[in-house]
Amino acid sequence: MDTATLLLLGLLLVASVGLKQLVDIKRASRASASGVYVRRYWQIADDIHRAGSDPLEIRADPRYLQLLEDELAVAAIDLLDEQQWATWHGVLDEEPARTRVLDALQVCDPRTVAFSRLRRCLDQRQRDGARHDISRCAGA
Repeated sequence: MDTATLLLLGLLLVASVGLKQLVDIKRASRASASGVYVRRYWQIADDIHRAGSDPLEIRADPRYLQLLEDELAVAAIDLLDEQQWATWHGVLDEEPARTRVLDALQVCDPRTVAFSRLRRCLDQRQRDGARHDISRCAGA
């Protein structure tokens, strides 16, 4: 092998190692972001349980609405695993859950100033049907 071939192989090896490190970093970032949201969800759920409220009331808690809003923002920058994002996004596929979130939005933000990503997602669901492709979600 000549010097140019060895140099090219060396550069290819360095590039491959660098690419693997980038993939690992992105995977770790996604896992970290997911962990943060799971902990936030359970903190809200635990608080509601300790207060003696119905667990379904989580959707009426402004912290839960903010959690949904933040999940949409993080999904928009591709920081959530696709399968996990599909599961989390699917929470709003069913009518009772969607209705509770819409009711909570009316109570928590009657002037419709906040939760713009969540509102865009819900508007799209109203317009196009309850279930929509997460890759085309208007909120993410």
